[in-house]
Amino acid sequence: MFKKHLIIFFITLASLIFFVFALKVKAQENKIIEVNVKNFHSIQAAINCLQDGGTVYLPTGTYQIQEPLKIHSNITFRGDGEKSVIKNNGELATILLSGDKITETKIIKVEEERNDNGSLYTKIYLENHENFYFIENDYLIITHVDTEEAEMGYILSSDNGVIKIRDKLRKPSDSYQNNPLQLIRPIQNVIIQNLTIEGRPESGSAIKIDYGENIKIKENNILGNGCRILMFCTFNSLINKNSVKETSLGLTKSCGEAISLTSSNNNIITNNELFYNRYASISLALSGFNLIEGNLITGPGGGINGDGISLKNSNNNMIKNNIIRKGFCYGIWVRGSFNNIISENIVSGGITTGINVDQQSNNNLIIKNVITRNRAHGILLDNESSNNIVTNNLVNKNEGHGIFIYNLSCGNKINNNIIENNQGKKIFIEPVCTKSKILNKIFTYFSKLLFKCWSYLKTSLGK
Repeated sequence: MFKKHLIIFFITLASLIFFVFALKVKAQENKIIEVNVKNFHSIQAAINCLQDGGTVYLPTGTYQIQEPLKIHSNITFRGDGEKSVIKNNGELATILLSGDKITETKIIKVEEERNDNGSLYTKIYLENHENFYFIENDYLIITHVDTEEAEMGYILSSDNGVIKIRDKLRKPSDSYQNNPLQLIRPIQNVIIQNLTIEGRPESGSAIKIDYGENIKIKENNILGNGCRILMFCTFNSLINKNSVKETSLGLTKSCGEAISLTSSNNNIITNNELFYNRYASISLALSGFNLIEGNLITGPGGGINGDGISLKNSNNNMIKNNIIRKGFCYGIWVRGSFNNIISENIVSGGITTGINVDQQSNNNLIIKNVITRNRAHGILLDNESSNNIVTNNLVNKNEGHGIFIYNLSCGNKINNNIIENNQGKKIFIEPVCTKSKILNKIFTYFSKLLFKCWSYLKTSLGK
């Protein structure tokens, strides 16, 4: 009996030891590797040692660089905030993130199909498909070679030149066909946090991202010149709680935008503080479905010329709860853009118009904003911008008109705004728009009258 109990004891002990060992191995597998830059001869060497991902820690100190720091996927790069300073003495970007070009090809055909659960997906037929591969849940960026337009999606499957993408692509199918395209595997899952980046007038961007997905830029201090945070063809990413300051007012080199997005969709720019940055503090071009919320923008233009928030050929964005003050051009400038919502922003103290909807920008909603003490108009609809809704805004103490509708910008709806104490008129509408409304009413009246006459004659002749 004793022997039997002894055997059971040893079997139990062995099982327990094996279980503890298995847990330890599992914990090691799940542990995120962290390296300290101080243990390497350079920051780049520390980054390069984490080929499978991990955290690069930049402890307190000042670090001089001449070449861009190149980050790859699945890296967290963090420091001690204002105490961890990277000084860029070169002429290129300080931190560079870039996806990998897979191949250049053409799309032969695009189809939309439904899964068994009824959801839409896109099927793409490619030529010259021998030089690339995909696996399920890979992320794909498709970009036109000749333009800056881009599209993105998750891979369902890839087989013999036929790619199935989980979601329905936003653009019409015919925009792809017979155009040269690049297929890009983006850089993914990168966090840049708690760093201070200083650049010279000749330096490039503080952080430059080409072809990215799920990138987080958080709680950094960026000082100096260049396009500070520059995104190209980047999706599903976050720019949050960064401070971006101009330190060399009056210089004209480099683009000077604090945050710039081109061909980038579904990103969030929130709670950043942007001070005296030259040109637009936040700039979107060819970008859609982004949220710009809760940013504090002071002195956009940096004493030269620049807007608080600029949208160019960008659709379906939300601009909400931002404070823009003391600007050197427009507070918010919308050009050639559709279906954007501009809501609950405060635009004050600028040297020109508060909100300018310009260059055939249509179907935008401007609602619940406060536009005050600007040295031109409160809200300007200009250059054939139509079918916009301007409602429930407070527009007061501006030196021009409260709301100015100009240059064939007809068919807009203006209602329920509080407009007071502006030096110009409350609402000034270009006469041609007023005339066109009258002519349209006259035309509609006579059209109905003619139709009634024709119906009467037709009935009479029938009898």
